[in-house]
Amino acid sequence: MRLLSRIVPWLATCAGVLLVGAACSGESLLTEADASNAPLLGNKTVEVILRSSDMVRWRDTTYQGYAIPEDVPFQLVVNESDLEARALARFPTIPGTFELDTLSFTVDSFKNASFRLVIDTIRSTVDSMSYTVEAYALDQSFDGPTATWTQASLGVPWITPGGTLGQLLGSADVTVGDTLQPADTVFIPIRGINVDSLLTAWRSNGGEEGVAFLVSAANELRLANISIRMRATLVEKDTTVTFFRSPSPSTFIYNPAQPGVGLPLRVAGLPANRYYFDFVLPDTFDGILLRGSTINLAELYFEPLPSPPSPFPLENAIAGRAFTLLADPFRFGPGTPIGLSIAELVFVPDSLAAGVPVTFPVTLFIQEWANSLPGLEPTLRFGVKAQPDGITIQFWEFGSAESRRNQQPQLRMLVTPPSRFVLP
Repeated sequence: MRLLSRIVPWLATCAGVLLVGAACSGESLLTEADASNAPLLGNKTVEVILRSSDMVRWRDTTYQGYAIPEDVPFQLVVNESDLEARALARFPTIPGTFELDTLSFTVDSFKNASFRLVIDTIRSTVDSMSYTVEAYALDQSFDGPTATWTQASLGVPWITPGGTLGQLLGSADVTVGDTLQPADTVFIPIRGINVDSLLTAWRSNGGEEGVAFLVSAANELRLANISIRMRATLVEKDTTVTFFRSPSPSTFIYNPAQPGVGLPLRVAGLPANRYYFDFVLPDTFDGILLRGSTINLAELYFEPLPSPPSPFPLENAIAGRAFTLLADPFRFGPGTPIGLSIAELVFVPDSLAAGVPVTFPVTLFIQEWANSLPGLEPTLRFGVKAQPDGITIQFWEFGSAESRRNQQPQLRMLVTPPSRFVLP
């Protein structure tokens, strides 16, 4: 009894110690944690930078023609040392009748007419206290979609580059205020020619051959609208009425032409440029497991190249957009359907000139790839464009897969590889 009375308290004490650390038995418990094998140990988040040449595959290209001068809601009239531009217009809808009080009256004759130019004063520049805008009849017809500085239509050159100019139809001398801001509306009266004969001829032949608008030296006008204002008398009614008609087509031609697209990736310009690319990621890179990891952040970086030749470097910040592609752009070309918008971008000239990359996030797309089954090689496809296409004739270019390594596109990621801890 005396031995038992000694053993029982000892057992109770030892049991209590076992709950704490198994000190009595000298053996390890299942619940004991070895610090070197602790869960999530080594589960560090690391930065991974892959350039295009590090990918299983990377392809990129620039496609052109998403907008042309005829498509955009402005015309340029420029006369500067590094750029010339002329607006072209044709007026095929000169009226033969006029609706008044629900009745239709025949036009007897046209008394006078003026061209009205509405100027985007914010995006126009003038370098003197006055300037002159001129309107010339064209002696050669032009095709809106294909006219350029050197050709009137596809395969048909101008007799004189810049538009084959005929008779001067009129001019307007414009005085500029102290702010050197151009007037917001300019009227160019048609003079020195019989207005009735001119407009009657345009009515009968669809406005051929058209009109060209020029500006005096050292000025750049961005026109928001061109129209013709006509005053006419009616046969059945002793009154004078005023008509306005818009041109169709209207476009502008400029010199020098936009340089041809090469290996760099280009955005903006006219004809409008977009760049498309796709890539396949490696499962591991530099010893770091990517497939199956947690992608905390993933961004694509595009390195701006030096400024394009004058007059094409961006002068003002423009909006842009990054988006997904729904098909293989190297099979379907410029017509590849686009999908989700990924990010709204801003192309800032000063930043681009300083070499600041253009970036946008693709975390969800890379995480979806990381979650995919091993052995699969899903292709990720994206594109970048100005918003809207054709906002300016100016552009910028970025490094492509063919550029030097330090100018190649990059994918930068914060990656947390999966844990090495395995439950027993």
